[in-house]
Amino acid sequence: MAHDDTYNVVYTKRHLGNDPNIFKKGVYPYEYVTCPEILNEACLPQEKIFIASFNEEGISEEQYDRALYMW
Repeated sequence: MAHDDTYNVVYTKRHLGNDPNIFKKGVYPYEYVTCPEILNEACLPQEKIFIASFNEEGISEEQYDRALYMW
């Protein structure tokens, strides 16, 4: 969602604030999350966990830093 379109998400902004990071696409370690219990972990997985096996590409350091900030 573009930052300019945030006027459409009044309730989100009311509860989560006006931080532009709320409206950016995030990253998710799909292959790492193999069971519901993993979602109870108290910290973000290491950056290398975000590498997708189908294309062997990971996330950038900037994306990981943003994920840590949002965590």
